[in-house]
Amino acid sequence: MPTPVQETSLMGGALTPSGSSPAGVKLEVLPAAYDIGAGQAAPVTVKLTNTTGKDMTGVTLALNAPDGWKVSAAPAAKTLKPGESASATFQVTAPANAAAQRSEVTGSYRAAQDGQSITGRAGNFVRPLPAVVATFAPTFDVAAYQDFARQTGTDWVIGSLPTRLALALGQKTPVNVLVTNRSKAAVNGKVDLKMPAGVTLSGDTAYQLAAGQSKTLTFQMEAVAAALPAGRQSALLPVSLSTGNFTDTANAYILPTLTIPRLSKAPVIDGDLADMSAGADGQIGPEDLWWRAKPDSAADASAGFKLGYDDTYLYVGMNVKDELVACNIAPDDIKAQLRSDAIGVTVDPSGDSKDTGTTMQAAAFPCTTDGFGARGFRDADANQGVMEETAPGMQVASRKVDGGYSIEFRLPWAAMPKVPKAGDTIGLNLVMYDGDQADARVGANISQSGLAWASFSWGGKQALPYLWPRVTLGK
Repeated sequence: MPTPVQETSLMGGALTPSGSSPAGVKLEVLPAAYDIGAGQAAPVTVKLTNTTGKDMTGVTLALNAPDGWKVSAAPAAKTLKPGESASATFQVTAPANAAAQRSEVTGSYRAAQDGQSITGRAGNFVRPLPAVVATFAPTFDVAAYQDFARQTGTDWVIGSLPTRLALALGQKTPVNVLVTNRSKAAVNGKVDLKMPAGVTLSGDTAYQLAAGQSKTLTFQMEAVAAALPAGRQSALLPVSLSTGNFTDTANAYILPTLTIPRLSKAPVIDGDLADMSAGADGQIGPEDLWWRAKPDSAADASAGFKLGYDDTYLYVGMNVKDELVACNIAPDDIKAQLRSDAIGVTVDPSGDSKDTGTTMQAAAFPCTTDGFGARGFRDADANQGVMEETAPGMQVASRKVDGGYSIEFRLPWAAMPKVPKAGDTIGLNLVMYDGDQADARVGANISQSGLAWASFSWGGKQALPYLWPRVTLGK
């Protein structure tokens, strides 16, 4: 439908006229492609369909582009009977130095009906590109989003979701970049990559391309602890690459790494962490925030943890600092850990899961309305419910200690979609939930803060396994 210049509703014009354009007029602006070559003519079709039930006379179609662009001449006027369509394909040329950004092209029509002048407009977008374009190869989920946008003719939204680069601390990660020569001549040059502090790049950035050729370059990126902001165990940092005046961006997710030992003696799951001293150490602090309000201090919400394993189980012990431990969950209401004080342990035993259906997401409330004594369950994976039903052999235990509580998990490998072996690297995140409300009613959602070992404001702490910390099972 034609749309007003200042569109205030997605339904504007659907049921009532838009300006002087009667209901029943369909106006479309259809670029042959979203990406067009700067300095090269590109076809854009304007199509008008009359479903009003009355003749439209003196119909003319036009197309407007940004200042400095060229648009070919409009066709002669014609009459459209009910049910008929008219279309005109315009050649649109952006300046050779046009910025490689979303640019609106606006189609319009003018006509007469019942002796009255009528007119309407509709817009769409194109993006002028230079001769050489380099882009980060998207992750599988971002690629699916881009494909959906192309299939639905909404290519312009693609840039709103930068691809994600998961960089495990201290490890070199291959990053692919696609370089395309859109011109009719051979080109050569170098891709210019801008890295944040603490992230280094290795690999040849030079390219040589024949006319119309594309080539994938592979670089190695490595993040070190200097990339992390003070007090954080993870970070989300911008990365960009340029070829001439074209720039593409990505988000680098800096992930914690840890090698955990095979324990020669299994710890007793009783909430006392003394027998987990041989485990690998880590910590979570107030800066590792992914949800709502930042804790006032480490005493308000933080944790030190221990990790270890054997052939049968993964062991997790946490010493949680929490000035007010809420126990408002009933013993028969063990689900949805976000509601109160709780701990989550998300495990991707394969290390390459694309969604949580092939992971184990264990959680536990440290206490209930019956008092201290952890209750465990699974949530947000493919087998949810209390641990006795969904993870036979799983154990949890907690103790109230000065300044907070301690909690232990024993997670059976056999309850996971895959059993890893020594030397494998798995995905594993630890997630803290905190609700400081002393008088919380039973079952109330008192969520106040969320912290995590790998902590991102959307998705990464729980929903996207490839953004969980990388944990190697020591030999």
